[in-house]
Amino acid sequence: GVERPAASHSQAGLAAPATTIPTSGGARYTIQVASYRVRPPAEALRESLAAGGHDARVVEADVNGAVYRVQVGEFATRDAAREAAARFGGTPYITTR
Repeated sequence: GVERPAASHSQAGLAAPATTIPTSGGARYTIQVASYRVRPPAEALRESLAAGGHDARVVEADVNGAVYRVQVGEFATRDAAREAAARFGGTPYITTR
């Protein structure tokens, strides 16, 4: 079957890189752009985001089997992450890193 992302993303908002804020400890936040059950589409999205100047990575998690989360940036506050996430359109998920 065809694998679909667990969370959708919009290509339209990927042109402007997300600005990250250095932190000196405490909670840090990241934007989860999408989540996949297989790694290849996660890596393809990471490469696309990285080519657009984003600090993108794939994080593997075990959620009833492997899940590959595509995350962008590191932010000092949840509000800073939300502001950056608005550039991606869709419904990016803000999480701690």
